[in-house]
This record gives sequence, structure tokens and C-alpha cells, in this order.
Amino acid sequence: MVRAEKQFYMAGRIAPWQSEAGFSLLEVCVAVAAGVLCVLTLGQALSGAAGSSESIVRQADLNAQVHRSFGALRRELRSANPDLAEISTHADGNDILVLKTCGPYSEAFRWGACDNSGEWRAGWSARFRVVEGQLVREALDLSGAVRGESRPLARGVPLPELNEKGFSVEKDGSLFTISISMRRTFRDGSELRRVFSTAVKALPGLLGS
Repeated sequence: MVRAEKQFYMAGRIAPWQSEAGFSLLEVCVAVAAGVLCVLTLGQALSGAAGSSESIVRQADLNAQVHRSFGALRRELRSANPDLAEISTHADGNDILVLKTCGPYSEAFRWGACDNSGEWRAGWSARFRVVEGQLVREALDLSGAVRGESRPLARGVPLPELNEKGFSVEKDGSLFTISISMRRTFRDGSELRRVFSTAVKALPGLLGS
């Protein structure tokens, strides 16, 4: 009797160890597809959030560098002699600016520039130019030789494209207009490029000491 009862259950549609509430193959496939869709959606959302965060960080970095570079240029341009300013174009297409600022004087202005330690030196010049994608300030002695290391002001300054220079300087009398183009490349290969401009009027007679 025991053997026959066991055989009966084995031959039936539902075994005693099975549940009538089990999932069909179709239900399992639908559940798996829904899970995969949720994972993909979450992945895209996280990727988009990461991209937005990277964009915000890079734009903040651009703004900080522009603030620093324009600050350095404004300080020297305001006390510069516009008649002694030299603007030329480098072989790479970006501009070069050479300035002399006013220093200590008694009866007449004396012109020069600060060295890398901040000490003003008569007859010296300050040169601003792009070197290997960086806008730098260089201190030039009386012979025109670079003294000390170049001081970087901004990085990611590109070569000119479509008649747009990475570093551009224009002078109208005592008014200088400076433009700096900066570029950042994201991990996905996209680029962020911004052009910043400022105008500064040289007032050496008022700012000299």
C-alpha cells in the first residue's frame, strides 16, 4: 500500500513537495526583463549625474583660473605705461604682451617690473604669453632674458581656431582689451570651451608710488 500511494503522487500533476503558487516561465522572464530595465535606467541616471557633476567642477575650475589670470593682468596693466607696451603675435597665432609698470620715483616716473619674488626692478619687463597650452607670466631683465621660472596663470589655452585666439590683446590708447579662451575635455570625449574678456585702462599717473 505504501509503495502504490507513492507512485500515485509521482504520477500526478503536482508533487507533494511542490507549491501551487509557483511562477510560470513567462512570469520569470517578465520579472527578469523588468529587473534589467531598472538596472539600465539606474545606470543611465547615475552616468548623467556623474557627467553633470564633472561639468560643474570643470566650469568652476575655469572660472577660478580666469579670475586669477585676469587679476594678475589687471594689476600690472593699471600701472603700466601704454606707450611702452609691446603687443606681438607668436608663431602659434597667440598674442604676446610685454609691459613696464611704474615704480618708485622722485621727479620723474621710473619704469620696470616685479621679479618672481615681487620686488620691483627698474628697466625690467613683464611678459605674458602662451607656452604649451598655459598662459604664463615671465620676468625679463634689462637684456630681455627670462629671470626665474615662468608663473602659470591659466591652463588649457588652445591654439587659435577659426580666427579666435587663445590669448588676444588689443590696445586703443590707454585701454587694453584682453581675451582668453580656455578648453576642458571630458571623459566621454566632449569638450567645454569658454572665451572670457576684460577691458582695463592704464592709469600709471594715478597708481604710481
